[in-house]
Amino acid sequence: MNSIFKKAWTIFTKTVRAIEESPAPLWYFGFTFLAAITLRSFLEFFEGHHDQNRIAYILWELLTTNPAFSVGYVVIHYSLFYVSLGVMLILILRLVTSQPVVNLFKIVSTGFLVTTIVPIIDMFVSGSIGYRISYVIPTDYQDLFLKFITLFGFSYSDGVSPGIQTEIVIVLLFIFAYARLKGLTVVRSLLASLAVYTTIFIYFIFPFLANAAFGSFFFVEQNSAAMVRALTIILIVALLGIGFKYRNIVKSIARDIRLPRLLHYWLMFGLGILLLVKMEAVHPFSFWFLEDAILLLMSIGAAWIYSVMTNNMEDIEIDRVSNPSRPLVSRHVDIKEYKQISWFVLAIALLTAAIVGPHALFLIVLFLGNYFMYSMPPLRIKRVLVFSKITIFINSFVIFLLGVAAFNEQTGTQTKEIALYLSEQVPALPLILLPFFVLIALNFLDLKDYEGDKRAGIKTLPVLIGMRRSQILIGIGVLCAYTCAGFLFKNNFILACAVSVGLVEFFLVVRRPYREVWVFIPYLISIAALFFII
Repeated sequence: MNSIFKKAWTIFTKTVRAIEESPAPLWYFGFTFLAAITLRSFLEFFEGHHDQNRIAYILWELLTTNPAFSVGYVVIHYSLFYVSLGVMLILILRLVTSQPVVNLFKIVSTGFLVTTIVPIIDMFVSGSIGYRISYVIPTDYQDLFLKFITLFGFSYSDGVSPGIQTEIVIVLLFIFAYARLKGLTVVRSLLASLAVYTTIFIYFIFPFLANAAFGSFFFVEQNSAAMVRALTIILIVALLGIGFKYRNIVKSIARDIRLPRLLHYWLMFGLGILLLVKMEAVHPFSFWFLEDAILLLMSIGAAWIYSVMTNNMEDIEIDRVSNPSRPLVSRHVDIKEYKQISWFVLAIALLTAAIVGPHALFLIVLFLGNYFMYSMPPLRIKRVLVFSKITIFINSFVIFLLGVAAFNEQTGTQTKEIALYLSEQVPALPLILLPFFVLIALNFLDLKDYEGDKRAGIKTLPVLIGMRRSQILIGIGVLCAYTCAGFLFKNNFILACAVSVGLVEFFLVVRRPYREVWVFIPYLISIAALFFII
């Protein structure tokens, strides 16, 4: 018995090392993972058809029924299930073993071949009938604990089959053995296996947890659209956790995201949602609302960070004068790595928006495109005084529309209903004047870059008329913009507050030395206050 164990351990060790040391490109492993989960999904189609157990009939039924869109969403759902679970396993192994992420990616992607045994075992155990595989919905919290300690129980009527139980046991044994191979103690190896099992368990009971948190706002049955959104959020969070390995680079980039400006766009998004809530066109506490809100906040954040990064790559010489602490100027980040990370950030922006829907994807692409024309050749609109601020104004409006359109896609509120509501609630004259004063006020963004823009020949307002004159003109524009905004609400208290904040902002714009962050603080607080006032 001891010799058999030693032989098995030797084979296991050689296999792990062969995979980790393989010279094959990483995309080979990624495609192996994709092939494994696709084969698993194909084999799983033969399960759960208790009324018909003839394979030819089942395959024909699969190919000739169900709308393509519905089938496609289900395929995306289950593919994301495996992808996000795989990334979570890499994250757990990274935390407990400290092995290189590349090695863990090779091991986990290859290890997903074990998923293909589930339908085979089920068909064998059931006598070719198969089992209905789905999420597990415990009846109560006591049942939840019982299912946890018994590998989901043995009734096989609520989603977990003998094949899945076998698969889980194999995975846990592998995790324990891998942890031991990497020098962990028995206790820590057992804890690693427990962490993996807990993660798998949470994935299987996720609809139950969502239902417990949101009640009737979450449909207990397998809602592929809702699960696609939830799994995307989990996937991105797990990827960010893995990226913590590169925390020095991440910190350098995070310090340069210009948080006040990002908060501005998040608040614009919130105002768009607030409009629908005010119209009673959307319920802000439903499960799908929370999912879409999180995804879109991620998308806006990633789109903004990508725009900042592309701007930084083009403005290195200007930043040597005005912003020497930025990562590319201070050499905290290698430009090659910086470019690679920017593509990853762009992918997050597009993916999260696409998951929400076509309206969201269109507006995020519009936002990205406007900022690209603003910062990058051949146009570099930032060099043109008027158009540079129009671009920022349009992008602020685009993100406001994102808050309306993304959720309007779910609620079905007509555009004419929104326009009619605004025309009845908002005075026309202040609404017409507000964009003009906002465009003047937006020039405050150029004040801190005065020296660098002057040397680079970028004709901003401070460069054209001088720092002091531009501060006074911009300050007046800010005060007038706040006053117009106050009139929009037809409320004397709000108007008085708006004028007061406008006066504070005027003095912050014209003060010496000028600090941009002090201008942003009252603005962000005043916008946030609208959520409580309205």
